Amino acid sequence: MKVITLPQPHVFLIAGGHKTREACSVPAPQEMRGARFGIHAGVRKPTIAELCRIMGHAPGICCSLSDLEALRREMAYGAVVATARLRGCVQVLERQDEAHAREPHFYNEVICGSITGQPTDALVQFNTDGLGDYSVGRWVWLLEDIEPLDEPVPARGKPRIWDWEPPHIDADARSRQGEGE
Repeated sequence: MKVITLPQPHVFLIAGGHKTREACSVPAPQEMRGARFGIHAGVRKPTIAELCRIMGHAPGICCSLSDLEALRREMAYGAVVATARLRGCVQVLERQDEAHAREPHFYNEVICGSITGQPTDALVQFNTDGLGDYSVGRWVWLLEDIEPLDEPVPARGKPRIWDWEPPHIDADARSRQGEGE
């Protein structure tokens, strides 16, 4: 299975269903489009200031300083935490408001991009979500069918996209785990 390593709290937001796009510096490989892939949380812990800035843009999430400190401690690091299907990949071609072109995290700005992997590159427009760097030239991965794993699976991540063999638990072991609870 292909896996992408992303920083926290972006992985937390994706796994929780609060984020369905990920801004990347590289396009998704063609073979990943439409395929299920893993989402790995990198080992770096965000600062409280980073959490405050990012979580402030997340829809439906309001956190106090103590909540952010607890979240920082409890988030998974160095583990695959979810899988998703890649619906498409859009390259940012234009930003609506040049006054905000120097601020890649501007919230709710309309951007125009090209869907790659289509017979003809269709132009699409959507609002930024304040949860990524939507600078011209970057790529937006469109995620769907996001499924958090029951438990994070520790894995040594790599930059960009890498291959991972998920551990397998046979049916007997799964039933024994259920009996012990």
